Amino acid sequence: MKYSETFVVYVAVQTKNGFRYLYYTPTATDGLGTDTYIHHGLGTQIRDGSWQTLERNLEQDLKDAQPDNELQTVLGFLIRGSGRVDDIKTRKN
Repeated sequence: MKYSETFVVYVAVQTKNGFRYLYYTPTATDGLGTDTYIHHGLGTQIRDGSWQTLERNLEQDLKDAQPDNELQTVLGFLIRGSGRVDDIKTRKN
């Protein structure tokens, strides 16, 4: 990804406890959350205008906020903000 301004990446997932959005911003802190929206910060350096590779363990990101919940499927994603992305992939460990 290549961003030089604020953005939000949303990943829509189905979990054992219902629909959730995992969302990611260029901040240094995790807001986590116990409801539908679960926030993780990616660090402010992620928007320095250079190409950067971003990898996330969605199952672990969910469990960080909701330890008793389980990821069932990824439904989709969207990005709000002006920048570029390439080679978006999902993979199972």
